[in-house]
Amino acid sequence: MVTTNRRSVQFLNIEALSFDPENPRLPSRVTSTDEAEVLDFMIMKANVIELMGSISSQGFFPGEPLLVVPDPNNNDICLVVEGNRRLAAVKLLLSPASAPSRQKAIQQISGETEERIKGDLRELPILVFDHRDQILGYLGYRHITGIQTWGSLAKAEYLHQLLVKRERELQGSNTEDGDISPRKQDILLAKEIGSRSDHVGQLLSSLAVYEQIREHDFFEVNNLNEETLEFGVLYTAIGYAGINQFIGLDGRRDRDLESLNLKHLANLTKWLFEKREKGTTVLGESRNLAKLDSIVQSEQAIQRLYDGHSLEVAYSQSQGPRDTFLTSLKQISRDLNVAWSEFSLVENVGQDERELIAEIVRISNRLKASMDNTP
Repeated sequence: MVTTNRRSVQFLNIEALSFDPENPRLPSRVTSTDEAEVLDFMIMKANVIELMGSISSQGFFPGEPLLVVPDPNNNDICLVVEGNRRLAAVKLLLSPASAPSRQKAIQQISGETEERIKGDLRELPILVFDHRDQILGYLGYRHITGIQTWGSLAKAEYLHQLLVKRERELQGSNTEDGDISPRKQDILLAKEIGSRSDHVGQLLSSLAVYEQIREHDFFEVNNLNEETLEFGVLYTAIGYAGINQFIGLDGRRDRDLESLNLKHLANLTKWLFEKREKGTTVLGESRNLAKLDSIVQSEQAIQRLYDGHSLEVAYSQSQGPRDTFLTSLKQISRDLNVAWSEFSLVENVGQDERELIAEIVRISNRLKASMDNTP
């Protein structure tokens, strides 16, 4: 049994270390208490084979101990809250036969590992914490703002865990702060992990929307699931005012989803992620989100998408092109006024300047003629 009355690096036999059942990187299809399933995910999705190669040649760096908590169901086991990839790599190096996939590659790496290194790997450095909550702040620093960042979905899952932790603490404190606004929660979470509150709020809002997509079986989009849905695209989309209003959000930090429009969310999911015959989506690339944002603010433009037209056709029916055109004209006007104010200070006007002015005049005349001929 590992004692928890001091916070110093200890060494524990690998047989007494188990994977974190609340690991935010694990998709729901993986039974977090099934070691074979966790190992398979680590092998196929978490680049654990590359990590095995590094540990095989250099050993396990004791300066980065695993962060663990006692298993509440087994006093002889510790759950690894931070360091699950490293734990998986070591387990596979020592027991390559337990690999549920990629056995040939794993057996080769294990076979090339010196017995001296394998002997050292049987006991790993750990830091023991009494409760998982005590480690969450460190995870935020390391995997959200630190050097080993998680993907957007794992970040959002982690933030939700941190939010639940904070709510538990506030409820147990019996203070007036037990019921604080979501915006205040975002500020507190952001401060705790060293991030921006708007980023925290948008991640939590995106997670709430994602959960609705998952609960509705990804709106039956072919081959769309937890591992194929690009959460970063959904997160970015929700940052656009037109898009988040289209699906019924009260801003990009709304995670209550009281006015969520499931029909519109289903359409958005299909536009973002459903692959068509040529393997492309209606959106195409994430840089087209600005166009989609303009489209969903126009009933005429949206109808074009409903009718099966391309994003570009739908966009041409929105106010997007006109807004871009007007913005460009305003910027040109401002720049020309600046040039005019500086003209008196220019001693010698060269040929380059004259050619540019002539080109501006030609384009302006063409624009004016086209506009005069437009009804």
